[in-house]
Amino acid sequence: MATRIEPTTSPPRATGWRGLFLRLHFYAGVLVGPFVLIAALTGVLYAATPQLESWIYS
Repeated sequence: MATRIEPTTSPPRATGWRGLFLRLHFYAGVLVGPFVLIAALTGVLYAATPQLESWIYS
């Protein structure tokens, strides 16, 4: 009775264009993320201004 050895397959690697795209996508997220966060926070403050003013000046 012979033992059968299955060939192992390595996981696909991010090479070529896919690797370049993933790296560019990561750096774009790191660079753009803070601006989106600041825009979201200032938008919330702008939207809540009438409620905050009525609470402060009541």
